[in-house]
Amino acid sequence: MYNLVLRFFLLLVCFKWIVGQFCGNCSSENSGKCTIDETASYKCLNSEFLKSTFLLKIKSGVQFHPELKGSMVPEYNSDMSACFIDDFKFNPIENFSVCCVYSRERGCHLVVARKLENYIPCGLCRMPEFPNKPGGICPCKELYDTSRPLPLRSSSKISHCSINAFIFGFYVITIIKILFFGI
Repeated sequence: MYNLVLRFFLLLVCFKWIVGQFCGNCSSENSGKCTIDETASYKCLNSEFLKSTFLLKIKSGVQFHPELKGSMVPEYNSDMSACFIDDFKFNPIENFSVCCVYSRERGCHLVVARKLENYIPCGLCRMPEFPNKPGGICPCKELYDTSRPLPLRSSSKISHCSINAFIFGFYVITIIKILFFGI
C-alpha cells in the first residue's frame, strides 16, 4: 500500500512538472546572436516578474530594449528536448515564471510557466541587463563582444535630446537678444 501511495505521489509531481512548464525553442532566432561558450546552466525569474511593469510592457507589445526589437514568441510545447541537453538537472525555483536555459550544444532557450507561453519572446534571454540579474540571463558571447557597438540606453537617448534642446534654446535666446535688444 505504501509503495502504491508513493508511486501515485511521484506521478502527480511529474505530471505537474510536465504540464506546468513549456520549452520555447529559440534556435533560429538566436543563430548568430547568442553563442554560448559556458557549461550548461539556467537562470530563472521568480514570481515577482509576473507583477512587474516589465512583463506588462512585453504583453502589450512594447519593444523597449534593442534585444526585443523584432524578437518573436517561439512555439512553446511540453517537449523539453530542444531546451535541455541529455542528463541536464533542471530544478527551477518554486513559482518561477521564466527560466533561460543555455548550453554549448543547444544554445539559449526559454522555459516558461503555463500562463506566459503566449507572451515571452526569445530576446528576453539575450538582454545584457535585467532587473535583479546583473550581467544578463544567457551568457551570449555576442553581447560581450567589444568590437560590436553597444546600443544606446534610453537614459543616454534622453540626455542627448536634452543637450540638443538646450543648445537650440540657447541659440533662440541669443537671436532674440540680438533682434530685440541689439545685444
